[in-house]
Amino acid sequence: MADSDYPASWYAATRDSSPERAPLSARVEADIAVVGGGFAGLHTARLLAMRGQRVVLVERRRIGWGASGRNGGFVGAGFAERSGVLIDKLGLGHARRLYAQSQRGVSIVLAAIDEMERPDIRMGSGKLTVSRTDQGAGFADRTRALAEKLGASFEPWDTPRVRALIASERYHQAIHDPQSFHIHPLNFALAGSSRGSPAPCCRWRPMSP
Repeated sequence: MADSDYPASWYAATRDSSPERAPLSARVEADIAVVGGGFAGLHTARLLAMRGQRVVLVERRRIGWGASGRNGGFVGAGFAERSGVLIDKLGLGHARRLYAQSQRGVSIVLAAIDEMERPDIRMGSGKLTVSRTDQGAGFADRTRALAEKLGASFEPWDTPRVRALIASERYHQAIHDPQSFHIHPLNFALAGSSRGSPAPCCRWRPMSP
Protein backbone atom coordinates (compact mmCIF):
# COMPACT_ATOMS: atom_id res chain seq x y z
CA MET A 1 0.00 0.00 0.00
CA ALA A 2 1.35 3.41 -0.93
CA ASP A 3 2.07 5.91 1.81
CA SER A 4 -0.61 8.20 0.36
CA ASP A 5 -3.41 5.65 0.72
CA TYR A 6 -5.75 5.41 3.70
CA PRO A 7 -6.56 1.99 5.16
CA ALA A 8 -9.95 0.76 3.99
CA SER A 9 -12.82 1.91 6.22
CA TRP A 10 -16.18 3.63 5.94
CA TYR A 11 -14.53 6.84 7.08
CA ALA A 12 -11.88 6.58 4.35
CA ALA A 13 -14.55 5.85 1.74
CA THR A 14 -16.53 8.96 2.74
CA ARG A 15 -13.64 11.30 3.49
CA ASP A 16 -13.31 14.81 2.14
CA SER A 17 -10.91 15.38 -0.71
CA SER A 18 -7.55 16.62 0.51
CA PRO A 19 -4.30 17.60 -1.20
CA GLU A 20 -1.39 15.20 -1.17
CA ARG A 21 1.53 17.25 0.04
CA ALA A 22 4.97 16.71 -1.44
CA PRO A 23 7.67 15.07 0.69
CA LEU A 24 9.78 17.46 2.71
CA SER A 25 12.94 17.91 0.64
CA ALA A 26 14.32 21.33 1.53
CA ARG A 27 15.21 23.25 4.64
CA VAL A 28 12.22 24.78 6.43
CA GLU A 29 12.62 27.21 9.32
CA ALA A 30 10.13 27.41 12.15
CA ASP A 31 9.96 28.11 15.86
CA ILE A 32 8.50 24.69 16.55
CA ALA A 33 8.18 21.47 14.57
CA VAL A 34 5.34 19.10 15.40
CA VAL A 35 5.79 15.49 14.30
CA GLY A 36 2.59 13.59 13.59
CA GLY A 37 -0.65 14.63 11.90
CA GLY A 38 -3.11 13.00 14.27
CA PHE A 39 -5.47 14.78 16.65
CA ALA A 40 -2.75 15.54 19.20
CA GLY A 41 -0.32 16.93 16.65
CA LEU A 42 -2.92 18.98 14.81
CA HIS A 43 -4.35 20.47 17.99
CA THR A 44 -0.89 21.25 19.35
CA ALA A 45 0.17 22.95 16.11
CA ARG A 46 -3.04 24.98 16.03
CA LEU A 47 -2.71 26.21 19.61
CA LEU A 48 0.95 27.15 19.13
CA ALA A 49 0.21 29.04 15.92
CA MET A 50 -2.61 30.91 17.64
CA ARG A 51 -0.02 32.08 20.14
CA GLY A 52 2.14 33.55 17.41
CA GLN A 53 4.60 30.70 16.95
CA ARG A 54 5.82 29.70 13.49
CA VAL A 55 4.86 26.05 13.35
CA VAL A 56 5.59 23.31 10.83
CA LEU A 57 3.77 19.99 11.12
CA VAL A 58 5.28 16.94 9.45
CA GLU A 59 3.53 13.63 8.88
CA ARG A 60 4.98 10.43 7.44
CA ARG A 61 1.82 9.32 5.60
CA ARG A 62 -1.37 11.40 5.47
CA ILE A 63 -3.27 13.59 7.93
CA GLY A 64 -5.32 11.33 10.21
CA TRP A 65 -3.85 8.16 8.66
CA GLY A 66 -3.55 6.32 11.96
CA ALA A 67 -5.90 5.86 14.89
CA SER A 68 -7.13 9.47 14.75
CA GLY A 69 -8.75 8.93 11.37
CA ARG A 70 -10.17 5.44 11.91
CA ASN A 71 -11.40 5.27 15.50
CA GLY A 72 -15.02 4.83 16.49
CA GLY A 73 -15.72 8.56 16.38
CA PHE A 74 -17.42 8.67 19.79
CA VAL A 75 -16.77 11.83 21.79
CA GLY A 76 -17.72 11.88 25.46
CA ALA A 77 -16.41 12.51 28.94
CA GLY A 78 -14.74 9.76 30.94
CA PHE A 79 -11.96 7.24 30.52
CA ALA A 80 -11.47 3.61 29.56
CA GLU A 81 -11.34 2.75 33.25
CA ARG A 82 -14.73 2.87 34.94
CA SER A 83 -15.35 5.99 37.00
CA GLY A 84 -16.09 4.01 40.17
CA VAL A 85 -12.74 2.25 39.88
CA LEU A 86 -10.96 5.59 39.42
CA ILE A 87 -12.60 6.91 42.59
CA ASP A 88 -11.46 3.82 44.50
CA LYS A 89 -7.90 4.13 43.19
CA LEU A 90 -7.41 7.91 43.28
CA GLY A 91 -9.98 9.30 45.68
CA LEU A 92 -13.06 11.31 44.84
CA GLY A 93 -11.33 14.69 44.54
CA HIS A 94 -8.74 13.49 42.04
CA ALA A 95 -11.25 11.46 40.04
CA ARG A 96 -13.62 14.43 39.87
CA ARG A 97 -10.83 16.68 38.55
CA LEU A 98 -9.91 14.11 35.92
CA TYR A 99 -13.52 13.82 34.83
CA ALA A 100 -13.77 17.61 34.54
CA GLN A 101 -10.68 17.57 32.34
CA SER A 102 -12.31 15.02 30.05
CA GLN A 103 -15.42 17.23 29.87
CA ARG A 104 -13.16 20.08 28.79
CA GLY A 105 -11.87 17.85 25.99
CA VAL A 106 -15.42 17.37 24.74
CA SER A 107 -15.90 21.14 24.73
CA ILE A 108 -12.68 21.60 22.73
CA VAL A 109 -13.94 19.26 20.01
CA LEU A 110 -17.28 21.09 19.83
CA ALA A 111 -15.56 24.47 19.65
CA ALA A 112 -13.26 23.29 16.85
CA ILE A 113 -16.22 22.03 14.80
CA ASP A 114 -17.93 25.40 15.22
CA GLU A 115 -14.78 27.34 14.30
CA MET A 116 -14.29 25.25 11.17
CA GLU A 117 -17.96 25.78 10.25
CA ARG A 118 -18.38 22.05 9.65
CA PRO A 119 -21.54 20.98 11.49
CA ASP A 120 -21.74 17.94 9.19
CA ILE A 121 -18.75 16.42 10.99
CA ARG A 122 -21.01 15.89 14.00
CA MET A 123 -23.04 12.88 12.90
CA GLY A 124 -25.19 12.02 15.91
CA SER A 125 -25.94 13.01 19.50
CA GLY A 126 -26.11 11.01 22.72
CA LYS A 127 -24.55 7.72 23.80
CA LEU A 128 -26.28 4.70 25.30
CA THR A 129 -24.13 2.14 27.13
CA VAL A 130 -26.26 -0.97 27.56
CA SER A 131 -25.86 -3.94 29.90
CA ARG A 132 -26.25 -7.58 28.89
CA THR A 133 -26.96 -8.58 32.47
CA ASP A 134 -29.50 -7.31 34.97
CA GLN A 135 -27.79 -4.76 37.23
CA GLY A 136 -30.28 -5.12 40.05
CA ALA A 137 -32.79 -2.88 41.77
CA GLY A 138 -30.17 -0.40 42.99
CA PHE A 139 -28.77 0.39 39.54
CA ALA A 140 -30.58 3.69 39.07
CA ASP A 141 -29.67 5.05 42.50
CA ARG A 142 -26.02 4.00 42.12
CA THR A 143 -25.79 5.63 38.70
CA ARG A 144 -27.33 8.90 39.86
CA ALA A 145 -25.07 8.99 42.91
CA LEU A 146 -21.97 8.45 40.78
CA ALA A 147 -23.01 11.17 38.32
CA GLU A 148 -23.53 13.59 41.19
CA LYS A 149 -20.11 12.79 42.66
CA LEU A 150 -18.37 13.43 39.34
CA GLY A 151 -20.44 16.38 38.15
CA ALA A 152 -21.44 14.25 35.16
CA SER A 153 -24.42 14.37 32.83
CA PHE A 154 -25.07 10.64 32.44
CA GLU A 155 -28.31 9.10 33.70
CA PRO A 156 -29.78 5.63 34.23
CA TRP A 157 -32.30 4.04 31.89
CA ASP A 158 -34.40 1.13 33.10
CA THR A 159 -34.89 -2.06 31.13
CA PRO A 160 -38.31 -1.27 29.59
CA ARG A 161 -37.02 2.03 28.24
CA VAL A 162 -33.93 0.38 26.76
CA ARG A 163 -35.88 -2.41 25.10
CA ALA A 164 -38.47 -0.01 23.73
CA LEU A 165 -35.70 1.89 21.95
CA ILE A 166 -33.59 -0.95 20.55
CA ALA A 167 -36.40 -3.51 20.06
CA SER A 168 -34.43 -6.34 21.65
CA GLU A 169 -34.73 -8.33 24.86
CA ARG A 170 -31.03 -9.11 24.92
CA TYR A 171 -30.17 -6.03 26.95
CA HIS A 172 -31.25 -4.76 30.35
CA GLN A 173 -30.45 -1.36 31.90
CA ALA A 174 -28.31 1.33 30.31
CA ILE A 175 -26.42 4.53 31.03
CA HIS A 176 -27.37 7.41 28.77
CA ASP A 177 -25.12 10.42 28.27
CA PRO A 178 -26.92 13.18 26.34
CA GLN A 179 -23.75 15.26 26.02
CA SER A 180 -21.81 12.60 24.12
CA PHE A 181 -21.87 12.59 20.32
CA HIS A 182 -20.44 10.94 17.22
CA ILE A 183 -18.15 12.54 14.66
CA HIS A 184 -16.53 11.62 11.37
CA PRO A 185 -13.00 11.45 12.81
CA LEU A 186 -11.10 11.49 9.51
CA ASN A 187 -12.96 14.52 8.18
CA PHE A 188 -12.44 16.21 11.53
CA ALA A 189 -8.67 15.74 11.15
CA LEU A 190 -8.68 16.79 7.50
CA ALA A 191 -10.74 19.90 8.23
CA GLY A 192 -8.32 20.84 10.99
CA SER A 193 -5.39 20.62 8.57
CA SER A 194 -6.94 22.58 5.72
CA ARG A 195 -9.54 25.18 6.67
CA GLY A 196 -7.66 28.12 8.08
CA SER A 197 -4.82 25.87 9.18
CA PRO A 198 -1.95 27.97 10.56
CA ALA A 199 0.55 25.14 10.25
CA PRO A 200 2.16 24.10 6.94
CA CYS A 201 2.04 20.32 6.58
CA CYS A 202 4.56 18.18 4.82
CA ARG A 203 5.26 14.49 4.43
CA TRP A 204 8.51 13.09 5.65
CA ARG A 205 10.36 9.83 5.18
CA PRO A 206 12.80 8.39 7.71
CA MET A 207 16.36 7.94 6.51
CA SER A 208 17.25 4.44 5.36
CA PRO A 209 19.40 2.48 7.82
